[in-house]
Amino acid sequence: MTGILGENSIISETMMIPKPICEYCGKGFKSKGNNERKYCEHNCYTRDQFWWKEDVAEVSKKIIEFKKVNRLAK
Repeated sequence: MTGILGENSIISETMMIPKPICEYCGKGFKSKGNNERKYCEHNCYTRDQFWWKEDVAEVSKKIIEFKKVNRLAK
């Protein structure tokens, strides 16, 4: 494989491409042809975009306990 710095370089083209990070869960994922993807899977998209009953219960509990709320639905 030919790298950016030449044929015998250690840095290859595949190593230079950063993995996108999921906006909901924070995990890195492999973008399959679409560089504009923001989420690693559909479940992360729906959890980030919409409120679920579990989210409301978790956020309510944290607010009552005066704890930091990490993620809120947009």
